[in-house]
Amino acid sequence: MEDHGSAADIEHQRVRLRSYQQEMLDASMKRNVIVAMDTGSGKTHVAIARIQAELERSQPRKVFSTSSRRAYRGFN
Repeated sequence: MEDHGSAADIEHQRVRLRSYQQEMLDASMKRNVIVAMDTGSGKTHVAIARIQAELERSQPRKVFSTSSRRAYRGFN
């Protein structure tokens, strides 16, 4: 398993979201949602922003995420 950085490293790489991505993130913070958007529309960015939000608000600072491919590879 590859190490892609610690939570502290992730905090310094804030994802910049477009307005519709921010809307999806905000909705996901209020309730359990499934983000369904077109290919290339930034679903992974929304997921990373959500992970960052969970790391900031949860103790201990742990988040579990799965992906069918190396979607988060460039985020280290």
